[in-house]
Amino acid sequence: MKRKLSTVLVGIACVVQAEAVEAGVINFAPSAATVEVGTPINVVLSVSLGGLTSFEGAAIFIGADGVTDLLFAVSPGWSSTFNVTGPLFDTQPGLYEDDVLIQSDNAFPLATDGIVLGTLTIDTTGMVAGGPHTVVIDQNESFLGFFGGEEPIIEDVTGSFSFMLTPEPSSLLLLLLGGAGLRRRSR
Repeated sequence: MKRKLSTVLVGIACVVQAEAVEAGVINFAPSAATVEVGTPINVVLSVSLGGLTSFEGAAIFIGADGVTDLLFAVSPGWSSTFNVTGPLFDTQPGLYEDDVLIQSDNAFPLATDGIVLGTLTIDTTGMVAGGPHTVVIDQNESFLGFFGGEEPIIEDVTGSFSFMLTPEPSSLLLLLLGGAGLRRRSR
């Protein structure tokens, strides 16, 4: 069976002022959820800096395996702090099957620990009940950074969100009726 990879790509240009040794974290709130198939999940993403004290840009790649659709809305706090282009939605084959690109930058470093990046909406329509399903920050491609000095200072970024899907009530009813019919037939 072929698996579909759906990913949201959130690219944000950023600049930072300090040497980075620790990874930053993109926090997902809530950090986990259980919903019925077909119910969208809204997750708020915020930034926790690791070794940096401020930044001007970022590239955040968010991926999920088997998700029907991912959408992203930039928070008012982020868009009032940074110049934002997007979100740009890509449905053409490329690095990811589905992705979203948000580009952000600022002319000077900002202390932004805890700033809300935006809201990720996961469309669970057509997904199979069960799990856990996981949305992750691609640590190989995601970073916060400062690019104004002699050499760029880059801080890797991590984070994840897990969710479980339960069958829709109508699906449960059909399963119960089918089971009752089989039980009755075997008598």
